[in-house]
Amino acid sequence: MTSEHERMSEKDPLRLCPECRMPISILANRCRFCGAAVGKPRKEVETLTVQDLGGEDSSTYTVSGNVMEALKSFMTEEQAAAERAREEEERKASWLGRKRTGQDAPKEESGLPPLDPMHSGLADLGARPATPSQIKARKQAAARSREIGRKVFLFGAITAGLVILFLGTNFAVARIKEMRARNTPEGFVYPNKALEMLASGTPSVECVEEALTALRHNDTPENRAILEKVRLQVISEVEAGLGCVPFSQEKLDKASALINRVGMMDSDPKTTQLLDRVNRELAYFKFVLTSTEGEGGKAVFRLNNSYLSEKEQTVAEGELLQDRFLVKKVGSTFVRLEDTKVASENGTPRTLMARTMSPVSSM
Repeated sequence: MTSEHERMSEKDPLRLCPECRMPISILANRCRFCGAAVGKPRKEVETLTVQDLGGEDSSTYTVSGNVMEALKSFMTEEQAAAERAREEEERKASWLGRKRTGQDAPKEESGLPPLDPMHSGLADLGARPATPSQIKARKQAAARSREIGRKVFLFGAITAGLVILFLGTNFAVARIKEMRARNTPEGFVYPNKALEMLASGTPSVECVEEALTALRHNDTPENRAILEKVRLQVISEVEAGLGCVPFSQEKLDKASALINRVGMMDSDPKTTQLLDRVNRELAYFKFVLTSTEGEGGKAVFRLNNSYLSEKEQTVAEGELLQDRFLVKKVGSTFVRLEDTKVASENGTPRTLMARTMSPVSSM
């Protein structure tokens, strides 16, 4: 048996079967003693002598295969950590719009003490190319960096465009106002025909519009005086509708429509004050007689005056309705009233007639 082993060892180097620990050829795929599959040979144990390391002792130093595997795993983890740190630095640099060159890139340091020549050689065994997952992670990080840079650039471009648009619009508006404000002999002079229109019987609201147009083109004392004359004509027409004798709901409604149209164009204080007065006047006449107690009795009115909190009022002859209309006569289906705030030219109060569930009218 020994001679057979010696003969085999002369041909091929021997190794021990991992199952039965019998010597077999280093090139064998299956143990000829126990039949176990031994696989391809691998260098699991390496024996170094003290002489190999420069010593004189004849004893040997054996580095375990587990130590080698642990060292390789450690180096792989260190490389992955260094790679992640480098990718993080690249992302930060992309946010600042710059990228480190090869000379400016910081050197990777593991924070470990340097290895001696023997262990440095062992560490080289752990060096291996990047895995597919690492390559994919690098590509994804680069794509994210490019996407972030694109979004930052797009945001900056939109912001710059809005600023330019805002400044350009303000400049254009200023130029238009400047051109309109010019009032030189060579400039355009709007022909103000408001007084001619008023004299020819044109509705006063159209005359106000013409006077305002002329004033916008040429803000001169003359055009201001024309607008004031037309404005006074409007006020006169509205006052006539409010104080008409006998009372006419139709004239009151026309006066309200006129001042409302003029108020939409003219913001003069006299116009706005007259508009408020007309609205209050209309509210006073929004009452309806709901019932009476008969001749000489009391009468019940429903009030729709938005300027008063009271919504119903019961009055008798000689009392005031809404503190304004004097009750002169209470009949079975009607009530005769006098308006204490409006009188005719000879001083006679304006007379009103309220019938059951009907709008107020004149006598």
